[in-house]
Amino acid sequence: MTRRFDEESFLGLRRQHEDAMQLALRGREMLLRRPAASFDGFGHFLDSVLPDEPEGAAGLAAVLHVSTQELERLRASLLDPLSVPPTIVAMIGQLVGLNPDDLERMVVQDHERFSGFSSRVSARDVGTDTRSFLSDLRSACARLAEDSAADM
Repeated sequence: MTRRFDEESFLGLRRQHEDAMQLALRGREMLLRRPAASFDGFGHFLDSVLPDEPEGAAGLAAVLHVSTQELERLRASLLDPLSVPPTIVAMIGQLVGLNPDDLERMVVQDHERFSGFSSRVSARDVGTDTRSFLSDLRSACARLAEDSAADM
């Protein structure tokens, strides 16, 4: 199977890259104005940095390899971050400038809200080992940091 790569495809990828760079800039600017510890979880932080326009969120969802609905539910703290693959959570954290410790703290804060299994929200299946997820998250953050260092 051959993928046709034309100017329209190129411009779409370029737009996604620009959206990701804008998100990275907004994340870093936010962390300069407010410490990560001042946010009430991962969703609260995402809500402060993700674009409000649906087109921007859709483009970022594609870059981050999640559905637009997943990204919006993470943002609204309606989706347990442990239900998203740790590599994806690590990519989002790295893109917005969160260090692994702050990312882990925010993810745990949001996850703890799901322990009651409210009907309005989605939590990861009972029996999920939180420590295993956090270990995988730390490993994913370390791999991304190594990849970033190698790219420089």
